[in-house]
Amino acid sequence: MPAPLRTMHALIWQEGFAAGEFVSPFFDDAIPALRTWSEQSIPVFIFSNGTLPAQRAWFTHSPEGNLIPLIKGHFSLESAGSKHEVSSFRNITHDVAEALGKPREKFLFFSDQVEALDAARQAGWDTVGVRRPGDQFYDAGVGDHPEIQRLNQVRFIRRYASR
Repeated sequence: MPAPLRTMHALIWQEGFAAGEFVSPFFDDAIPALRTWSEQSIPVFIFSNGTLPAQRAWFTHSPEGNLIPLIKGHFSLESAGSKHEVSSFRNITHDVAEALGKPREKFLFFSDQVEALDAARQAGWDTVGVRRPGDQFYDAGVGDHPEIQRLNQVRFIRRYASR
């Protein structure tokens, strides 16, 4: 989607959410996972094709209320680059280290898109393919990345805690 359309999309979302006409849908395991990771001091950053204002509107108006306090930061095409580019993940690595106030040795990236998973891995990140029936990218698979259908299937998540 071209940048002007993404901007218009974000404005429509902001107004719709603010007016109470929209509520952002989440898979049933996503919000509990965000809460658990927050409690375990695992910093969560969102990297989305949506603009930063659209992301904030989405996470502010969840079925369980405002989730923004559970998110450490947001990245988009405008702020980081394409999810299919290794350089985008290198940019994020630098920005996350600054946001956390210390360098990180490892990052974990979840995606339903094999091209994004490949780019993250090439940048040195750990990757997990999230493959859920009904997802628009389900038929494409997740390549040779570890695959889950539910976020609570990740057992090694604590190594990413910021303590």
